[in-house]
Amino acid sequence: MSRGVCYASGVLSRLPYALMLVGLTMMLAGALHCVGERPAGEFTARSAGSETAVSGASTRTRVDAGATSTEAVDADAGAPPHEQAPLRVESWPALSPLTPSVVADLRAIAARGEAQRDDVFAKLGGSSVVSHAFLHCFRGQNVVLGEHTELQATIDFFAHGRAGGTSPFTRESLATHEGWSIRHGLTGRPTRVEQEVRAISPRYAFALFGGNDVMARRPRTFHRHLLRLIEKLERRGVIPILGSTMPRRARSDMEEWARRYDGVSRAVAISRGLPYMDVHALALELPGRGLARDGVHPNVYLDHRRSRACDFTEEGVRHGQNVRNLLAIQTLDRLRRALTAGEPPPDADPPETQGDGSALAPVEVERLPFAEFRTREMSAAGDLTGSACTPERSVAVPARLYRVIISEPLRVRAWAFTTDGESLPIALLGADASPASCVSAHRDGLFELAEGSWVFAVEALGDPEFTFSLTAE
Repeated sequence: MSRGVCYASGVLSRLPYALMLVGLTMMLAGALHCVGERPAGEFTARSAGSETAVSGASTRTRVDAGATSTEAVDADAGAPPHEQAPLRVESWPALSPLTPSVVADLRAIAARGEAQRDDVFAKLGGSSVVSHAFLHCFRGQNVVLGEHTELQATIDFFAHGRAGGTSPFTRESLATHEGWSIRHGLTGRPTRVEQEVRAISPRYAFALFGGNDVMARRPRTFHRHLLRLIEKLERRGVIPILGSTMPRRARSDMEEWARRYDGVSRAVAISRGLPYMDVHALALELPGRGLARDGVHPNVYLDHRRSRACDFTEEGVRHGQNVRNLLAIQTLDRLRRALTAGEPPPDADPPETQGDGSALAPVEVERLPFAEFRTREMSAAGDLTGSACTPERSVAVPARLYRVIISEPLRVRAWAFTTDGESLPIALLGADASPASCVSAHRDGLFELAEGSWVFAVEALGDPEFTFSLTAE
């Protein structure tokens, strides 16, 4: 399953008014903001501003039930030629869009596991997932939905699910433990994740690793493990639900790494059409960033010293774990309505992505954040042979090309990680996409783009499968 789209627009979801104002204020600031010193790979680029001319046949990338296909479009067939729009940065919603194409993809995943139970979900992750403050409260007497009374039907639906003799809300998962990273979940034969799936036959799985993984400071390794986890779940008809980490204390150097890791999980969700919950972005605007005293785990609303993690009143959602629980049950509600109840998807599909990745027709990136999972069926017909950035290389260097048109100076982060955990070189080319126009080439870095037309070229020696991500900083 592959997808080359930018899911950046959408509704913030139905949060209480106070939290909605918080979220909207944050979202207007942009999709991703990494802090800290600039890496060695950062540079400033200049362009003459001319756009690559494309003659003859252009291409249109179409997403259809999980498969990205590229079909030739005759530029002289009567329709006016497509003109790429300038790049615009849009906010990433708290809940990823659930569109007709995404629903079709998720139905295709579910079809692989007819024995999975639609009213059961699994929990996979570290200490904040194993915590009884995460979801357990939905089986208690202290659920206060506030203005979210429409969620009651979904709470009842999953409360009646049987997960190893208990409700999925209160299930003690075999794939959660304090201090665990994603590597721990993938340990064993079968892996702990597979053991949990076999034990309870879930339709969904909250795969919320990352909080401990950031300590390794190796996003490409996390990417490789995350793809492996997703493959194991999807093979059994289990729909992965991904999510961000919690933020760190304001002056912690780990906050930058938390954002980097969230960028990886978000890109994987975008490119593969999977549900995603962004609690990190909302928590940044909460008092104390929604963190407990340790500065790592989410805090919980207390009423007379009693935990009220499922209180979604205006006071309740000023706390990190309450916001996380609300996003989780909203995600389950949207999935239940679309996949089980057969209601229309709540969001519209984004416009089709144009271009086939060649020098004549680079993939046209018009919105950020953007992510694509490149499979071997997708073109890598670009050519970096004789690049001005690496003149000493004489071998043919295939590449997949992505074009942006910049209307005002912009800083972006670009990376391309393979399924094997390799970080691929990315070259920044001028408007004509020629190897001679290369400004610089490096792996996983920041680019300061001036006004004009630019082309990112991802090296594809050996025909690798990879995730390409482009985000505003």
